[in-house]
This record gives sequence, structure tokens and C-alpha cells, in this order.
Amino acid sequence: MNGAHYSLSLTRDSVAAGDDVSAPHRSVLTVPAPVTGFDLCKAILSRDYLARISGGKATWVVELDEVPVGIIAQQWETPKSVVSDLNPSQNSQVHCRYLLQQDPDTVFAQYSDPDSGKPK
Repeated sequence: MNGAHYSLSLTRDSVAAGDDVSAPHRSVLTVPAPVTGFDLCKAILSRDYLARISGGKATWVVELDEVPVGIIAQQWETPKSVVSDLNPSQNSQVHCRYLLQQDPDTVFAQYSDPDSGKPK
């Protein structure tokens, strides 16, 4: 698929009352095909799209069409993927769900373990 790409609808949760003004922070994210969960998270980070919080410990779950595909933590240098190969459509929705200051390693373990009963 040389030169192929996806243009995906991108939204994120608000992190504070002042951040609600622009909620749900709609944008378009363009990524090359094929794409992995890690690629999707890296593309989001490269845009400086996610809000930074005081204390530096925000945890985000990145969802593609309501399916968790990666974890981004403000204190991590790189995101972690919970799904490798993705197959989005041009109508796919990417949403970054804010999990406050939950421990990102615990969140990653929960989403990576198929028997953990992934939190919703």
C-alpha cells in the first residue's frame, strides 16, 4: 500500500474545567497505511495534541472505534501498544480517554492481559 494513508477523526477527553471549552477537541489525524497501535499513538504524540497536566502524570487510553489500541503516559518517553495491526476505515474514530493519574504500568497490564477483564 505505498502512499496509502488514513484520515481519522480524532477526539480526546477534557482534563479540567477550563479545558472543557473546546471539548471534545475534534481534529483529523492522518497516518500512513498499514498502521499499528504504536504508530497511532506516536502520531498523536507528534502533534502535541494531548493536554499536559500539572504534576506530569497523565495516563491516556487510545481507542480506535471504541477498542483500546495503546496507552500513552505523560511520564513515559514512548507509548505502549496493546494491539499491533490495525485495520481502520476512512470513517474510523480515534478517541483518547483520560484516566487521570492512574499508574500507566498497571493500566497497560490490564489492557494487555486478555483475562483481566479490561476496564471500561
